Amino acid sequence: MSTGATTLDALRPATADVRAALIPQRILNRVELGFSFLGLALSTNAVVPLVLNPAIGVDPSITVADPFSRPLWALVILFLLSGLVRDGRRVLAAAVRNAPILALCWLAALSSLWSSVPGTTMTDALLLFVTTVLGFYIGVRFELREVVAMVAWLGLLIAVLSAVFALALPRFGMDPAHAGDWRGVFTTKNELGRMMVIGGVAWLALLLTGEARRRSWLCALFVIFVGAESGSRTALAVASLMTVVWSLVWLFRRRGQRWIPIKGLAVSGCVAVAVLAITSQGFLLKVIGADSSFTGRTGIWNAVLQDVRVHAWFGYGFDGFWLGIDSRAIDVMRAVGFMPPHAHDGYLDLLLNLGLIGAAVFVLAIAVIARNGWRSLHRQTGTARMFPLVFLVLFLLYNISESSLVSKQSLTWLVLCVVAASAAVHEPRPAEGPAT
Repeated sequence: MSTGATTLDALRPATADVRAALIPQRILNRVELGFSFLGLALSTNAVVPLVLNPAIGVDPSITVADPFSRPLWALVILFLLSGLVRDGRRVLAAAVRNAPILALCWLAALSSLWSSVPGTTMTDALLLFVTTVLGFYIGVRFELREVVAMVAWLGLLIAVLSAVFALALPRFGMDPAHAGDWRGVFTTKNELGRMMVIGGVAWLALLLTGEARRRSWLCALFVIFVGAESGSRTALAVASLMTVVWSLVWLFRRRGQRWIPIKGLAVSGCVAVAVLAITSQGFLLKVIGADSSFTGRTGIWNAVLQDVRVHAWFGYGFDGFWLGIDSRAIDVMRAVGFMPPHAHDGYLDLLLNLGLIGAAVFVLAIAVIARNGWRSLHRQTGTARMFPLVFLVLFLLYNISESSLVSKQSLTWLVLCVVAASAAVHEPRPAEGPAT
């Protein structure tokens, strides 16, 4: 558990913790760790939707009543409420220091006023708020390395289960829409690929900072293997870019005159690659095995942009657009020939949900996290030094072709809130200077 001092020690309640008097602290810590892990696991949306209806990944219009997740989420919420009794002030301080994130939640709730389905919008906005506060609580309650370790082990658990499903239960574990590709315990292969990228980044964060045993490389390699078996081109592209991000973060931690020309070469190389991406798109698409339409996404994006222009400032309300053939989403269906579950781009879905106002608030939220992450890079040690910026880049990259930018009960949003809270409230530790 977190033993490091924080800048908010003065806000701790002066009275003895009643729970600590009734339950041994070690048991209490394990219970809190278990419920936090459960919250992270539930936010992946793994296993249950697939088992209830294996065809859900083929036809997005299929809806499945889930009798299992709600009771489990209720337990997590009860755990969260009990945790807020003790750490509510620190969670509030984290929220204040990440005010734009909280503002997004309020804007989502306020959007029920102009949503065509105000009940759905308000319910989903409340779930977004719960996910956000849970992330803040985990971020202030645990050291960041502990959270990263939970994400890493969760990734490994899902990788093992996915391998079992793909090899022993192919009806569930193989993606019927893409022969030979694994979807594991998810409804689509892209979800499996995304989870493996997140898990892989978590394992690498622990290994490269010396906070995991060397034999844990086997865990990281297995997660990477399962991700490769998913055949997700998005996962491949993002994973490749993340290797560059890791290298840049490591490089810009170096100090001393001799590193200046190397940093200059690195920046020049990144600019050259960016120019190549713009001028030679065909070559790069062949490298990752994609086509110029990004497997049909550009058609969706063009159709969605037409609807974005209709309600440009405030959007259609949080989760108020993709509502089937009786909603404005029918315009997209007519344009592309099928009903997509989302825009396949988190930024476009944000514009659909909350418009330009929501996008502006989101930019402020990212700016705050980036500022705190940059400070952590120079002031923290271990995982807490590098992970905030690395995960922020991962989060932003993945939402170029997937959609989990501002999303309820989503692992990526939950971990982003954890990172935001942790980087905002945990007191910087004196870091040993890197070799020069």
